[in-house]
Amino acid sequence: MMKVTFKHALLALVVFIITLGVLKGAQKVYMSSVVRTPLIRTMERIPGVQRVAVGPNDTVSLVLAPHANLMASYQAVVADAAGSLGQTPSNIAIAQHPNRILSGLANQLQFVVAQGIATGQYVNMEQSILTMANHAHVLATVQLGTQHVYVTLSANGGIYRLYLVMPISRSAGGGVSHA
Repeated sequence: MMKVTFKHALLALVVFIITLGVLKGAQKVYMSSVVRTPLIRTMERIPGVQRVAVGPNDTVSLVLAPHANLMASYQAVVADAAGSLGQTPSNIAIAQHPNRILSGLANQLQFVVAQGIATGQYVNMEQSILTMANHAHVLATVQLGTQHVYVTLSANGGIYRLYLVMPISRSAGGGVSHA
């Protein structure tokens, strides 16, 4: 029987660490060249999407065009990501260009949307959002999907924009996504 010395154990440990490093590096190259880069190129062809970044933990960051259709762009990004990554992204962050008025209005609208979702009064919710936006001299678009309510607020001809995406289902956590 062969006796294992400290020297052998150290050599085995060094070989293990080097092998692990090579495998992690290969995984990173594979994810970048075979998965993320083609996914980013596909997503950048979605109408209304200007720039996309896919970060760690399958986080997707978007920059939308000034007059993009939020619901169509968001749903297309989710579908492309799910097809490429095998699951929906853990987080989709949409770049915002707000001013003080849009930020304040968005905070107020979160309650209106949450109440509309909780009560199922989507028509009243939409009318309340449009009325509040009109009083603030802001253009608002409200879209209702099967899983989310999408609200786009814009001011000064689209120079300032803020996007709200709120999940409809209670199991989705009820949070608001706006980055």
